Amino acid sequence: MLCYYVKLRLFMLNRCVRADAGEFMKRFLFAVFFLAFMAGCADTATVARVDGQERELSAQRAADQKLALRVDELSREMVDLKERLSLAEKEVAAMRAPQKPQIQSAEPPPPAKIQASTVESKPVEVDIPPPAPAKAPAAGGQQQAEAKPQTPVPQDEASASYATAFAAFRNGKYAKAILDFEDFLIKYPDHDYADDAQYWIGESYFSQGEYEQAIAEFNRL
Repeated sequence: MLCYYVKLRLFMLNRCVRADAGEFMKRFLFAVFFLAFMAGCADTATVARVDGQERELSAQRAADQKLALRVDELSREMVDLKERLSLAEKEVAAMRAPQKPQIQSAEPPPPAKIQASTVESKPVEVDIPPPAPAKAPAAGGQQQAEAKPQTPVPQDEASASYATAFAAFRNGKYAKAILDFEDFLIKYPDHDYADDAQYWIGESYFSQGEYEQAIAEFNRL
């Protein structure tokens, strides 16, 4: 009886052990499959994230290359502008050096005196008729009036106009100086100071930084 009881107990223990072992294996296999599934999901997410980062890096590299090309283009444009400005300054300096007049002061020159001897008039021979009707002297007077030369333009007005324009230039009023010198050239285009007035117009534009206009004015000399 004791042997039978012992065998029965051992049999039951074996079944319990087998049941526990089977349950353990099921749980173990489930854990293994679950971990494998999660690892696969993690790998997919990681690959997608890496691909997205690579695309972002590629786009950033392309943007950086475009920016570098634009910077190079702007640098070349700046160099070209500097060369053009330097050339314009050299041209203006070359025009200024040999043509700059020697003017000691802005005071106008003394007014020119018009002497009677400077006006040359040809003598007019007038036949004095014998006493006649009153119309004869009128005819002689008309001949004398026709023989009278025209009065030249006073030189003091031209000199005063030039001095006013030059005073504006020396005081730094370049815009006013330009207008005054241009007015002088319109009124007295054949005056001795006409070339000087044209020069100071170019110099006024140069002082204002308008180099292209200054070159155009100097070329009129």
